[in-house]
Amino acid sequence: MSAPEREPRTIPREDVDDVVGVASELAEAEDARVRVEDMKDIAADLAIDPKHVEPAIETLASRRQAEADRAARAAASRRTWAVRLSAVVGSILALGLVCGLWTRSALAPRWVEVEQARSQVETVIDRRAHVESLWRDREPGLDRDAELAGAENRVGIERRRYDEAAAAYNAAASGLPHAAMCGLVGVPCHAPLASEISSFSPGAP
Repeated sequence: MSAPEREPRTIPREDVDDVVGVASELAEAEDARVRVEDMKDIAADLAIDPKHVEPAIETLASRRQAEADRAARAAASRRTWAVRLSAVVGSILALGLVCGLWTRSALAPRWVEVEQARSQVETVIDRRAHVESLWRDREPGLDRDAELAGAENRVGIERRRYDEAAAAYNAAASGLPHAAMCGLVGVPCHAPLASEISSFSPGAP
């Protein structure tokens, strides 16, 4: 009984161009190679003993392998340094983030206290101006003097309280890491004292 005939192999029509391209690449690669026997003939034509051809081929292969190994080691070394550098940069960024959060959490409440104290000074200065407008043109007397002196004393007291809050803030902001981080995390690096604020000056409206 005869064996059944095998159906011929087929390929999808859309693969025809790709198969032709790959076949062309293989043909070019085969044309680019020289048989060892032909290489020995070439060596003989150059007055080189053919027995040196095969050791030369092995030596060349060893050199190319060594070059490939060196290139691989260099690439691995570069990758290692890149990983280490990334780790160092990541650590620095993480440390900066931690310091920034610490600075903000430490200084933000103190700055709120400074702002509240400043607002209180501005309030008593406005109140002093109002008292002065009521009593300035009245006849001198105990009531007039007491009201004016009381208004002035309240301004002095609140100015001192503001200075205490500002000094406490500045002491905290001047330490490390706050001194280096405060400007980067949205809190001031310095709170001006009352003497540095023109609207806090004695007699200022």
